[in-house]
Amino acid sequence: MQGVSEAIATLFARRKNIDAMQPNQVIAMVFQLKGLSAQDHSNE
Repeated sequence: MQGVSEAIATLFARRKNIDAMQPNQVIAMVFQLKGLSAQDHSNE
């Protein structure tokens, strides 16, 4: 889960820049986080 935590920390660090991003980029990052989380659970 450490990778997921780092990704979330990165999102919070970049939160002020999200307004400049396209919504689909934000959605893609959310799905990427869900993918990482699913992989972590399957590895356990």
